[in-house]
Amino acid sequence: MIPCKLAGRPILTMVFVVVKIFSVMEKIFSTIEKILLMRKKIFIVIEKIFWKAEKIFFVSETVVFGIEKIFPVVETTVCATENIFSEAEKIFVTSDNIFFTTKSIFSVTEKTVREVPAVFWPQQRMNPNKQPAGRSTMFPQIRIADGLQSAERLITTAGAIINGLTGNPSFSSPPVDLKTVQAAVDDLNAALAAQPHGGTAATAEKKNKQEALIGLLRRLRHYVEDHCGNDLSVLLSSGFQAAVTTRVRSPLANPSILNVDFGNSTELVLRVTPIAHAKCYEVRSAAVCEGNTSGPWQTAGLFTNSRSMTINGLTPGTTYMFQVRAVGGSTRYSDWSNPVSRMCV
Repeated sequence: MIPCKLAGRPILTMVFVVVKIFSVMEKIFSTIEKILLMRKKIFIVIEKIFWKAEKIFFVSETVVFGIEKIFPVVETTVCATENIFSEAEKIFVTSDNIFFTTKSIFSVTEKTVREVPAVFWPQQRMNPNKQPAGRSTMFPQIRIADGLQSAERLITTAGAIINGLTGNPSFSSPPVDLKTVQAAVDDLNAALAAQPHGGTAATAEKKNKQEALIGLLRRLRHYVEDHCGNDLSVLLSSGFQAAVTTRVRSPLANPSILNVDFGNSTELVLRVTPIAHAKCYEVRSAAVCEGNTSGPWQTAGLFTNSRSMTINGLTPGTTYMFQVRAVGGSTRYSDWSNPVSRMCV
């Protein structure tokens, strides 16, 4: 019996070891199963992340497409705003002309009424020697020159007016403080300096400052006209220039090309200085050949808006030279401006 017991112990030991091995392997398989389950969950999370990313990319693509649609609308709005400013300037000039005409009609009417015999006025006789306090009987016939001016010329004109009115005994109480006018000049100077690199916002700011200065000078102009006593020397001492009262047609001034901007493909857009009394502007162009020599000049068209002259039908990669002249006046045409060149892209 003893040898049998001794022989059975190794078998039991082996069975025990095998059971242990199976137990360990069961734990290993359980762990592997958990890892696989966790990996599956990770794949699900990654799939959700990719799905969210795909939606984000779709939204971004929609936003970019919307922005591309907005840009042409913004560009059209800016162009329309510039046209509105141009038309507003014309309206201001027309309003001034109407104002002057109304004053002239009122002056003639007042003179006519004073010359009517007293029998027509039984209840109220007019005393020709008595004038209303603070104003003359007749409006002065001398007028101050007016017209569209560039911002640079407007600053020069304002400086002359400030110097002329400062300490001038003939105009001791102007309706606008000259310090306010000088501040408006400084603001316009600053806006001009910021315009080349400021885009459309800086251009709008420059126009606002220019309109503000024009409004102040317009008030001073009416004041000087009413207080100069129809004396040309007194009027000129204010820094303003007298208007030409004759209807003789005079030659037009020469325009200048302020800049040449890129338009659409095969287009360039010119902006020139506005010329008073010009009916329109004629533009001509010439392609620049090798050796920096220009080809024959060709008419590029007639334009009425000095702020925007679109020249189309150009060849991309070719440099063109442009000149402009005003149409009207006693000689029908002004001289051609200095040439300005730009490459079409």
